[in-house]
Amino acid sequence: FSITNACDLRCPICFTYNRADRTWFLSPEELERQLDYVVQATGGVDLVDLTGGEPTLHPQLLELLARARRPGVGRVALNTNGLRLAREPELARRLAELGVYVVLSLDTLDPARSVQIHGRDLCDEKRRALDALEAAGVQTTVLMVLIGGVNEPELAAQVELLLGRDFVRSLCIQTM
Repeated sequence: FSITNACDLRCPICFTYNRADRTWFLSPEELERQLDYVVQATGGVDLVDLTGGEPTLHPQLLELLARARRPGVGRVALNTNGLRLAREPELARRLAELGVYVVLSLDTLDPARSVQIHGRDLCDEKRRALDALEAAGVQTTVLMVLIGGVNEPELAAQVELLLGRDFVRSLCIQTM
């Protein structure tokens, strides 16, 4: 479920319509209506993923996550760029309390590649987000957008990250 188109980045690779002059936020009531429909239509789902834009910018994020945890929904995930987690490690603790699973976008840990992919160097912020998630014990999937000729050499490092940190449960690779 996309809960906002707001984003604190303007990545050249992003497909989200995240214009600052047309920002929208899904209301908790609308999320509940959508969840009612999905659960009723399917009999229940294993996973509900809140995404965006950047969902951590939603002013009612914690309420949305709490409402998503309900009968008929196995797990609740949050798909994030991690920048707010880097700034506010307390958010990771709140996510852990809610039992939320995080999908962390992590395309590179190389500063030059980060500038190319994201428009600026995000490497330190991504590391701080990982540290916050680990400290809080939040189960995490690392999501890497694999871009031919750009970040392919980092694939082995991503696998090492997965193997080296117990809170990282999986690596998801999307090709571009």
